[in-house]
Order: sequence, then C-alpha cells, then structure tokens
Amino acid sequence: MSEKGFTLVEILVAIFASLIVLGAIAATFIIQDKSYDREDQIVDMQENVRAAMQILTAKLRMTGYDPTGSTGAGLVAADSDSIQFTMDLNGDGDILDTNPDEDITFALDTTDLQLTMDGQPVAENIPANGLVLTYFDSNDNQLTTPLSAGDLAAVTRITIQLTARTQKPDPDYPGGYRTRTLTSDVVVPNLAISAATTTATTTVGTTTEGTTTVGTTTEETTTSETTTSETTTSETTTSATTTAETTTTEPGTTTTTTTEPVDSEGPTIANIVQSPPGGQIMNNRDVAVCADITDVSGLGFALLYTDRDDPITMTAEGGDTYCGVIPSHNNQFTTYYILAQDTLTNETQSASFTYEQGPHF
Repeated sequence: MSEKGFTLVEILVAIFASLIVLGAIAATFIIQDKSYDREDQIVDMQENVRAAMQILTAKLRMTGYDPTGSTGAGLVAADSDSIQFTMDLNGDGDILDTNPDEDITFALDTTDLQLTMDGQPVAENIPANGLVLTYFDSNDNQLTTPLSAGDLAAVTRITIQLTARTQKPDPDYPGGYRTRTLTSDVVVPNLAISAATTTATTTVGTTTEGTTTVGTTTEETTTSETTTSETTTSETTTSATTTAETTTTEPGTTTTTTTEPVDSEGPTIANIVQSPPGGQIMNNRDVAVCADITDVSGLGFALLYTDRDDPITMTAEGGDTYCGVIPSHNNQFTTYYILAQDTLTNETQSASFTYEQGPHF
C-alpha cells in the first residue's frame, strides 16, 4: 500500500509561485494607492484654486461701490502680490463696517504659502509666486506696481493669475509638485464712476443806439445843437457831461453774460423687479431684471452688472422700463446691480441684490 503526497520540490515551487502572485498583488495595490492619493491631491488643489479665484473676483468687482457718493471708496494700495480696497456695501455712507466687510486686503503669505484675506487664509498651498496682479487704465495701458496715488485712481481693469500646488510632492512629476494656474480678467466698473457737474455760459447781445461812452466821459463843445440818443441826452453851450453805466464791447453793442445750471443728476432707477423673485432660485433658470429708468436729459445707456458676467445691456421693453437677463449660475451666489448713464454722462448706480441658485429651491 502506497501513500501519495507532495514532494519537497513541489512545495518549494508552490511557495515560490505564491510569492510571485502576492508580490504582483502588492505592487498593484501600491500603484493604485499612489494613483488615488495623487488624484485626491489634484482634486483638492483644483477646488482650492477655483474657490480662491471665485472669492477674489467677486470681491474685486465690488471695489469702489459707493451708492451715496460720499465715502471715497476705491483702491487703497495695490502691488503685484497684494491689494487693499474699500466699498460701501450697506450704503450707510461710510466704509467702516466689518459685517459686511467694507475694507478688504488680499495678500500672499510666502512663509506659510497661503493666500490671505485680512490676515485669514483663503487658500492653502499657494507658492511664493502664486499670486500675480496686473493693473490697467481705461486706455488699456499697463500700470507699474506698486501703484502710485495717481495710478490707483486710474485703474479700471485687473488681471489675476493665481497658482496652487499639491500638498505633497510627486517624485514622478518634473519639479516635484503638480500645479494649476487660473487667470481671470476683472473689469471694475465702480472705479470709473465719477459725479459730473457742468454749467453752461450763454452770451446775449443787445444793441443800444447812441451809447458810445464807457465809464464817465467829459465832453467839451461850443455848439448850441442838442444831441439826443435813446439812452442819454446832452445839451450844453459850454460843457456837457454824459455818463453811461453799461458795459460796451464796441459802439452800439452791450454784452450780458449769464450762468445757468444744467442737469447734473444721474438717471432715476426705480421699481427694480427680479424674475423669478426671491433670494433662492432653482438651477437652470435665467434671471430677468427690469427697472423703470428715467432722466430729463435722456437716457444714454443702462447696464446690468454681476459678479460673474461681463456687463449686460438692458433694453427698452416699453415706456421707461428696461430689462436684462442674467444667465443661470447653478449652485452659486450671484450679486447684481444696475448702472445707468444719461446723455450728459451723469451716472446712477442702484443698490445691489444677491440670490442663490440650487437644485432644491
């Protein structure tokens, strides 16, 4: 009777084959774990830089918002990696409030590699050259940083370049860290708004016959004739004095200069209506904004400004009503206001309004 079993060689071969299989499984697991960790860091980096850019652009678009025209809101300081600006968000005539924050400073913290707003981190893992701000005037001329006081008042557009990197280095990637760079061009309409007051000078010409004297004139004569005009009669045989108190530019012409005020007020913006109404709107819905806009000198244009789009032209819908449509911005907040200018370039800006779009409203 014989007994069957495995020989030592067979056992060794089986162990060796098992080790190969286990090694392949372990290698696959390690590769997948590295891939998952890398992709997780890339997702975090992209969300980080996108959120920071959204905050930056939304805040910068409201720079200089000053509905009362009395606060002097605008750029306070501007460099290539930092910017300080003010706005009167609640329209109370000052820029001192902290809720909402009306004096904001964005800066790059090169020690902790953070983008900060008023000293608090907004985005992590921003490298030393991760924030680059470029400033342009109304003629699209690039201004030299740091901006002087005169250049601060001339800024109308700001280009933001924001770069973020992964938290951990990737040994398989050139340079060690993977990076993402976003660029945004922000038009700052409030910085271009200024109050204009003009006067018109009207010259009226009148004719006075027979008046040829400016100030006081003494006239010697030896005739006995009488000289008569509509304003002065002089009769003498020895001497005569004729006095005129009008101002003459040439014989027979009197010039009178008067100054009359003209329209120096911007258009009136009233009855702002949002459709759909309210602060919470379902996704995939465009938002129409209408208002009654009037001006005694005639309306030049009306624009609908948002913190997400280029200015939207408002068109006449009948009578004094003008409307514009804001495209849907799903799962985001949108702030808007109306800017109207009359034919004399006087401008008026409305209060700002905010709504949120989401899937459950």
